[in-house]
Amino acid sequence: MALEICTKLIESISQRIQDVITAKGGYTCCSLEEEDEEIKLQSLIQEQRESIEFSRLLYMLLAK
Repeated sequence: MALEICTKLIESISQRIQDVITAKGGYTCCSLEEEDEEIKLQSLIQEQRESIEFSRLLYMLLAK
């Protein structure tokens, strides 16, 4: 049960971050030009996905 809950939480982080950015009007706290902002946003999302995958794998290893 705990593994399932943690997995769902970890997998939903990226979407929750995107929801916050969308709620703020699609911008971050950085005052970059539109193209730079989009590149930065995509980079942040990719980093978040990698972090989620790492956390998930680490949890699975520790749960064994």
